[in-house]
Amino acid sequence: MISRVQPSLDPVLLPPDRLALLDQIIERISRDTFIELFACTVTACATCLFTASLTSALPVISYALFIITVNTAFRCLEGTLQYKFQEHRSFSELLSLPAPILYSSLDLHTRDAMTHELGHLFAAYALYKDANPRVILFPFRGAKTGYNSNELSLLGKLVGYRKADLITTLAGPLSTLLISTGALIKAYQLPKSHKRIKLYLACCSIMSIFRTFTYARSANVKGKDASHDFTNLIRYGITPFAASVVVVALPVIALGIYVSVSASSSSSQ
Repeated sequence: MISRVQPSLDPVLLPPDRLALLDQIIERISRDTFIELFACTVTACATCLFTASLTSALPVISYALFIITVNTAFRCLEGTLQYKFQEHRSFSELLSLPAPILYSSLDLHTRDAMTHELGHLFAAYALYKDANPRVILFPFRGAKTGYNSNELSLLGKLVGYRKADLITTLAGPLSTLLISTGALIKAYQLPKSHKRIKLYLACCSIMSIFRTFTYARSANVKGKDASHDFTNLIRYGITPFAASVVVVALPVIALGIYVSVSASSSSSQ
């Protein structure tokens, strides 16, 4: 009778430093995946509230599942390389870049689009009487906000029809631009220990700013499409070129001011 000794898989046999590294990697992968799963679930559910039907939201749900699957695979590969080649950690950390980029592509067509339309919605509520605004989201294709502009509210009467229309039109792109600028400043503000959150915030804000920029530039080829915000702004003397410059300049100037103020306050201390 031949007896075979099976190799032990007891993790105690691992050196303490390697065991601690393995626990750290597994904990990070689990935590990051859970957070992303929660964020994608909230985004998909919120999108369902604004789509014409549940069927219209299926592409978002499918894409969210795709992102979670692919990003989890990247995290596992990153963790494997970090464990096996700890001395080449900078190479393994490159694999942490696709996750925020992929997630920001989902954020761009869901949360960012909803923020834009909700800007129009709240402005219409404030400036028009019985506006009854309604937002419809068409995932990966666009969105629109319809409202009744026949009669001004008390606030609307203070500014008049012309300015009410201007404010309602500006409210969409301005709301996304302000939130993106705030996210960009927050990404800079976070310490290096929160590097992954910094990457997610930076990617989402840069993608949003770039989309608003291209949206402003596309007004040149939209003709007389009144549903295009920046085409509508031409009637008020705001050209697509001027709008696109502001879209890029506002976040850069705001971030520059914050960096300057932060540097001044830290040096004075």
